[in-house]
Amino acid sequence: MSFPVEQLRLGVAMAHAVPPALLTIRLARGRDLRCSHDNRLQPDLHPCQARQLLTSAREGGAVDWLNEVVGVELGGPRLVDHQGGLHRAESDDGPRWCFATTLARFDAHDAVEAAMTGLFETRCIPTVEELFSSLELLAHIDHPLGVVVVSCPEQPIASPVSGEEAMRAALAACLVGELCDAAPANRGLR
Repeated sequence: MSFPVEQLRLGVAMAHAVPPALLTIRLARGRDLRCSHDNRLQPDLHPCQARQLLTSAREGGAVDWLNEVVGVELGGPRLVDHQGGLHRAESDDGPRWCFATTLARFDAHDAVEAAMTGLFETRCIPTVEELFSSLELLAHIDHPLGVVVVSCPEQPIASPVSGEEAMRAALAACLVGELCDAAPANRGLR
């Protein structure tokens, strides 16, 4: 059984979009490839190189190397895994919460917007647009990999919604969207 290429796509997109990330690609022959922007982490590959390899494979290029991949691990000294696909990246600009989704960009936008609206409504917060924009949500759309990386800075303590809480709600909505996309009834529609 081969390793799910979707997990590799998500990991490569995160390593590419989130500079503190270290992606470890585990190979069947026992060697690990380290992929990072940060040269202090002694990467074997720059995220742009990993992205080019994976993009080439998705576009009909060489795919034999994909059979060697047996696992991926996303982490690093400045990227903390908060379970379920949510990570906290420590950067010079301060901490950011981030996750990646295979939803199409418009579907990801709709899922995140619905999650934020629901989160604000449960708190009886009337100014959804104002608070939504104050979260400073960013989406890094990686068209060739078919992945969207969503990030949000940590929010001030006085904020009615924390960055972690907002991102957990957004991630949950995107995961539900991914499950719905994977449902057998939808396969003929896409």
